[in-house]
Amino acid sequence: MATIKEMLAAKMAKRGQIDEILPYIFLGNGYSASKLEELKAKGITHIMNVADDVKNFHPGKFTYINLSVADFGADKGISRVFPQAIAEAKKLEEGKKGKVYVHCAAGMNRSPTVVLALLMALHGMTLREAYGHVLSRRRICPFKDNRKEIVKYEKEFTGKNTLDVDSFTPSKFRALLKEEKRKNKKQEGSSSASQASTGQPSQNGSRDNHTDFPPLPSSSAS
Repeated sequence: MATIKEMLAAKMAKRGQIDEILPYIFLGNGYSASKLEELKAKGITHIMNVADDVKNFHPGKFTYINLSVADFGADKGISRVFPQAIAEAKKLEEGKKGKVYVHCAAGMNRSPTVVLALLMALHGMTLREAYGHVLSRRRICPFKDNRKEIVKYEKEFTGKNTLDVDSFTPSKFRALLKEEKRKNKKQEGSSSASQASTGQPSQNGSRDNHTDFPPLPSSSAS
């Protein structure tokens, strides 16, 4: 029978996936940050270590960007590192010659929060679009302190909020999209019935291609 330590190790290994968020931005955890061959195979050139509790495993093999954010609400505010993270990622996006692996310890809280800021600042996404995009590629769950920071950042950056702190979890976000999808179908049904009674063709088109997450804006395809 497996020991608790072995089960935890297996669980960590299962989560040790390096997920592509954009062609030049990858997201994961500290476990995967130690996997030299996997990182090289994906063309990673830079490692953005968001955590203050995970070491740089391969000095000299990659260009490291250390943000040193504390976990479990102990940091004075993760938004303090957004300008540095954005500036470093912008160099890679503009140069088209590098790829960055963004990680913390578990790859679910600190590093995803930073990636959300990158998508908003560099690719014109709203927080809602960014969160849906990342969540469709990796399970993430920023803690409340970081959710507050990223929600505040969106308001300061765009002048409005597309998500609030309380709806900013995977289950609640999916429930929100499900409810909106239900309302859209109801509205389409009412519209179709009205058009049928007047003999006018439907202008809504098919929604067979509807996805559960917002599409990636064209500006972020670069």
